[in-house]
Amino acid sequence: MTGIFIADINALQDFEDYLPSFLNGFTAECRELRGTIQEIAADIEMRLDEAQDDYDNAVDAASGGEDDDESWESRRAVEDAAARLQEWGAYKRRFEAFADGASMQIDEAEEAQNRSVSVAVSFLAKAIDLAKAVRAVTMTAGSSGNVPPDAAARTGRLPRTGASVLRTARLREQLPPLPNGLTWVPVDRLDWSAVPDDLAFEKANHDDIAAMLQVFERDVLPAVTAQGLQHSDLVALDRQDGRVTGATSRAFAYEYMIGMGRASDVIAINAPHLLTGNRATWESGRHRAMVAKELGWNFVPARVIGGSL
Repeated sequence: MTGIFIADINALQDFEDYLPSFLNGFTAECRELRGTIQEIAADIEMRLDEAQDDYDNAVDAASGGEDDDESWESRRAVEDAAARLQEWGAYKRRFEAFADGASMQIDEAEEAQNRSVSVAVSFLAKAIDLAKAVRAVTMTAGSSGNVPPDAAARTGRLPRTGASVLRTARLREQLPPLPNGLTWVPVDRLDWSAVPDDLAFEKANHDDIAAMLQVFERDVLPAVTAQGLQHSDLVALDRQDGRVTGATSRAFAYEYMIGMGRASDVIAINAPHLLTGNRATWESGRHRAMVAKELGWNFVPARVIGGSL
């Protein structure tokens, strides 16, 4: 085996690293297209309102006066205003039909791109692992069994360690499934325009929320998704090491991030809509989501109301 080189492995990893950036760029283009559609729709709506106002004013002018005598010019003004109103109404209907189709095509293209990139990331990860294994075997055979301590480092880049999946994942498919009907929501799909820079922390202070989120990220998520632990198991673990209450409690983090059922106080958002710029608007959990964003999370667990992402 002599055909696997470090450069080959690095090239695969460079391509693997590039895919999330490519996907982000494609997502940004889709977002821009949706924004353009929304702007045109708003402009048409404004023109239709203006045409309605012109028609109403023309009718009022034509029917004014004590003897209610309409002049030829008044009738012509009403007819012209009515024609413009009808024209803009028809234009609005045609554009709405076009916008619905275009939005559906954008959504389908984005979903297809997400799936393709997810498959590519999975394939590249396997290819990189295989290339490293082949390279390691080659090096072992070439050195008569005497492999230097740093041989693993020379088979390519060292494995990435210590990185949270919530900070590194670019696709929802890379994250574990959530219970209680929750969904992983990308932080860049949330409506941050509705969150003031000086958002007050009254119910819980910023540092306590940050500590709770770190417990969820470090202890709760792996325990629930990898080990299958339940809330009662986390309560028992908390008792063992004295984390019964407060922001360091595993059970507390579970309750406020995953919940105890569909009525729990988890992060809740309204499904994105064209009228909201394809952003998810808030029902609850702005403080938790904002601190999660500060911690570098790319996704937050949330309940999506009135639709899906």
